[in-house]
Amino acid sequence: MRDPILDFTPELAQLALDSGELNLVEQLQQALADGTANVGICVGGTLAIIQPQKDNTLFIWAGVSRESGVIVRYQETFEMVARKTGFHRIRFKTKRKGLRKLAPKLGYTETRLDSDGFFVFEKVISHG
Repeated sequence: MRDPILDFTPELAQLALDSGELNLVEQLQQALADGTANVGICVGGTLAIIQPQKDNTLFIWAGVSRESGVIVRYQETFEMVARKTGFHRIRFKTKRKGLRKLAPKLGYTETRLDSDGFFVFEKVISHG
């Protein structure tokens, strides 16, 4: 299997610039190599890197796409992964202000603005 980071380097580099996390690509490569993160979705023009958290949360660490509407399209996939692996929450953080309007429509609650200026969103996952 090809390295998904290599396939999406331009998009991830732009995400790194937009987020201010200039070493994001290297962090993702290292986490994938050491098994602390996984490829959650790598379909067509979309890549999402997920990372389990100690508080029983599935963290969507990075997501990029060459298509539009993927956040809505893959929401059920993330929920299914969270349920099947026993996670109770899905969390992501972003600096994209547009997601402040979309996230609540998908069932996410904005929990806080973190110290790096990211909006943090969480969604509780039901298991039954």
